[in-house]
Amino acid sequence: MIWSVVSKAEMGGCTSPTFHYQEEALGKENIRLAVVDEDDSLDFVGRDDVVLLRTASKALIDTIHKKGVKSTAEDSYAYSLASDKVALTDFLRSRELSVARRYSIHDVVDGKEYFVKPRNGSDSKVSLDNICRTKKEVELMTQEIRKQFSQDVIIEDFLPGKEYTVACSKIGSGLYSAPIGINTPCKRMDKEEEFNVRTLAIWTFMQLELKHHARIDLRSDGKGNIYVIDVNLIPSLGPNDKWTKCFEACGLSYEEALMMAVNSAS
Repeated sequence: MIWSVVSKAEMGGCTSPTFHYQEEALGKENIRLAVVDEDDSLDFVGRDDVVLLRTASKALIDTIHKKGVKSTAEDSYAYSLASDKVALTDFLRSRELSVARRYSIHDVVDGKEYFVKPRNGSDSKVSLDNICRTKKEVELMTQEIRKQFSQDVIIEDFLPGKEYTVACSKIGSGLYSAPIGINTPCKRMDKEEEFNVRTLAIWTFMQLELKHHARIDLRSDGKGNIYVIDVNLIPSLGPNDKWTKCFEACGLSYEEALMMAVNSAS
């Protein structure tokens, strides 16, 4: 049995339409949704079952590790690192991987393009409206984000080039990667571009010592240089989500793309 495990706090009392697609793809007899308290002992998970983790709850991650069952649970440190963009960029920069330059509000000058986004979370929750060109705009965007998300911001260079995302899945000793361009998901990249995007994503995955699956977002500066933007350790797995689109670009069906995540459990 495959158990899709999520905490009640993260579900917020909502139903999961994505899970219904997963049931249709894999069969109701093969996968079940478990919405649990963070202190749940997960006694329903058997030794031969697989936990498809859909939560970043440290308590549940620790419980899964203690049970010793097959799961997609990474080390808790990886989740905390991926959710804090300051910690993530510092970590990747220390490993000589390309990330956008970061600024404090005191370093901001008028006439330069900055991107201002929430500090925490594995998805940026941003749009082109987050581009700021003056110190005043940066200050106003900072206030708006703090009000909307109740958290601090990260200020970095705006990268005006293409945006990419790469689905990575480790199965056995192999690491599979499937990149797409966000704005042109059905258009193949040229060989050099695809190689550079794929290589940076793979090195990011390896330097974080990930063992299962992730979706890594990147962006170029328009001059051929590519940078890591976000690392999502719990990518959405619906039929229209980026994870699926990445593997569909490689010729896989939705069921096969979904199983890439499931099979990364160890």
